[in-house]
Amino acid sequence: MAAPRFQPGDRVRARVSTPLVQAGTPGTVTMAYSTMRDAYEVRFDGQHAAILMRADELERVDDTPEAV
Repeated sequence: MAAPRFQPGDRVRARVSTPLVQAGTPGTVTMAYSTMRDAYEVRFDGQHAAILMRADELERVDDTPEAV
């Protein structure tokens, strides 16, 4: 079994729009499912409930500050 792409606590961004979240919305992975390949529960900023997303619908957010 391949290692998950994301782990709980990783900051991500939606790559696609869904009925529940717009593309580009940042969030935090809250759970990586071991029983479903590449499935993650993500709590997006401004949302109260976590949403189930596939790895190909997400991209990692680089939280390092940009140089000014």
